[in-house]
Amino acid sequence: MKPAHIFRKFFQSLILILLTTGISACQPAKQPLHYGGQLYADELLLQGMNTWAAHGSQVEHVLYRNPDDLITAFQNGIADVALFSDIQTAQIFSAMGEDALIIAVSESGNRVSTIVRADSEITSWADLSGKKVALRSGSGAELALKRYFALNSNLDWDAIEWVNLPVEDMPAALSGGTVDAITATEPIPAMAQAGGGMRVMQSYGDCCPAPLVLVTTRDYARQNSQLLIAFLQGQLDKAALIRSDAALAARTASAQAAVYGLDVPAAAYHIVFKRVNFDMTLEGPLLSALENTAADMVNAGLLEEEPSFQVDLQYLESAIEKNSPEIP
Repeated sequence: MKPAHIFRKFFQSLILILLTTGISACQPAKQPLHYGGQLYADELLLQGMNTWAAHGSQVEHVLYRNPDDLITAFQNGIADVALFSDIQTAQIFSAMGEDALIIAVSESGNRVSTIVRADSEITSWADLSGKKVALRSGSGAELALKRYFALNSNLDWDAIEWVNLPVEDMPAALSGGTVDAITATEPIPAMAQAGGGMRVMQSYGDCCPAPLVLVTTRDYARQNSQLLIAFLQGQLDKAALIRSDAALAARTASAQAAVYGLDVPAAAYHIVFKRVNFDMTLEGPLLSALENTAADMVNAGLLEEEPSFQVDLQYLESAIEKNSPEIP
């Protein structure tokens, strides 16, 4: 072969390589899903699992200590998907209307409980008449408890001496005898129990399941359906671990909590994982619970009018189908 022909072939190959490399370099890098969560037990578990890698998805998972910061991040597009309480969900839909979209539930059920000392004779709210009960003013637990009282006409809200305490101070106040009972959202009740000498007087999942929901925007869902499905596959993996090995899930969550400076024993998270419902489907009663929360907020002057909640479970259904083993 002549030298000129060899050089021509070489340069043609070199140009092809350079063109291919240049085209690849010009293509935009795959963007991760930005997920804003909060310091709940299953969220800490998620960070300890690194569950999304198994589904070929990159998720930047940021836990927000202040819910107001998470709301702002979601409204400004910093978080593509966010985990909101029922109260925060009502606020988001009130502000964003049909632009917001619920795609799944993270947890619901017995998230709010009233705890008393194990050696007390208190078994019902009738026994707490005239006694001191710790309840954080303006909290989701207060809203749930007011709904429970409204549904039970034999109960008198004013017959209780309510003590407004920070939730982190409640277990010590109960064990020390400063109050006769505490009502709070998990993990505070579980932490009180894990410390010993406490028992559940009542939980409120039947009337007030207080769902935590995963919310995105319609535009993001439309443009990133496969990324959302992979994201929800990871969420389903988390729920599966809670069901199959709550003890391991609790140890993982407790270790991750320490990273955030939180001293929550694995025993407390184990109670949470056994007590709370982590099914991700938004059934009719949970949607009704969101609507009830919004109505209560309107009555309390926290919202001007009740928002309309938009739900699309197609992404969750696809994730469930992909995670389910094939049946021969």
